[in-house]
Formats: sequence, structure tokens, C-alpha cells
Amino acid sequence: MIKVKEYAGLCASKWGSGEFGEKALGRPDPLTVLSDRTRLAIAVLLSLKGPLTAKQIAEELEFSPSTILDHLKKMREAMVIKEVEVPEKKYKRERYYDVDFVPYFLDERKEIGRRISKYVDILKQTALAVFEKC
Repeated sequence: MIKVKEYAGLCASKWGSGEFGEKALGRPDPLTVLSDRTRLAIAVLLSLKGPLTAKQIAEELEFSPSTILDHLKKMREAMVIKEVEVPEKKYKRERYYDVDFVPYFLDERKEIGRRISKYVDILKQTALAVFEKC
């Protein structure tokens, strides 16, 4: 997984070149992957119901398992979902998938916005202090 410092360095080196997304990340861009309605539906389903198998997802969304597996592969490459450990069954181990991000709901948006604003203010004050010393 790419670290924040590495990503910031990549962004700084690519700034103005138009090379973001897959080229900068070295993997498919999560937002581009989620622009597909089926993949977005899969992400929402996993956010609401927790870890599910490809078969369970296919049944819930009324798609064929092979179609769902294709979408799951693309979502895993973009690190939108991950394979999770679940207790093994006696004979056959099924793969379970879950979201690889923290979902939030609309009622949590205000609290998240408030916290982000707090950190933005701290960053502004820090940046001003640094520039004043220069």
C-alpha cells in the first residue's frame, strides 16, 4: 500500500503534468473504479451488510457470479475492497470480500466536516508560522 509521504511526493512531482490516477498511484484510481454503477452498488452493499462472498453479492444484486467476480477483481486492484478472513468451513473455503475504506453515513458528515475544519485551521496556523520564520 502506498504511504502518504510517497503519495505526496508523487503528487508534487506530477503537479501540472496531468499524470494522476493510475500513473501516479501505480494502480487503478479508486474514484474511477467506483464511477461504474455496478461497482458502486457492490461497495454500498458491502458497507451495509459486511463481508460477503461473490455468490452472495451476485444473488443480492441479481447479476451472474462471473460478472461480479470481474468487478471484484477491478475493485481489489484499486484497493476499494479486500479479501477478509472468515472461519473456514469444513470442506470448502469461500472468499469473503469487504470494503477497504471506512464508510460513513450522511448524519456523520457534519461531524467529519467539523473535524476536518479543525485540522485545516491548525495546518493554516502552522504554515503561517513557518512562512513568518522564512
